[in-house]
Amino acid sequence: MRGFPVLLIFLGLLVCATGCDIAEVEDKYEDEEYVTDLSKIPEVVLSAAREAVPGIVIIRVEIERTGRGTIYEVYGRANGRYYEIEIGSDGTVFEVEIEHGRSD
Repeated sequence: MRGFPVLLIFLGLLVCATGCDIAEVEDKYEDEEYVTDLSKIPEVVLSAAREAVPGIVIIRVEIERTGRGTIYEVYGRANGRYYEIEIGSDGTVFEVEIEHGRSD
């Protein structure tokens, strides 16, 4: 029974250390890179955006590195509306969203 408090302290420290590491990893994955130079974006991503929203004029792209890979959030305008398109690095379109409340 004397070792039980020591075990609890050890487990508490282990949980704290693990939690700190998880927070660091999450911060790393939450980093976003904003790109306006479209030559730095893979063509498969740009083509997928143009196919998802015909006539889109791409304004910028946010690059997110996540646990499921690199995700490109493409922002642009077409037909008087602003769009956000979430695309995987292989060109898979995950989501097309019309941004409401935004005006010129």
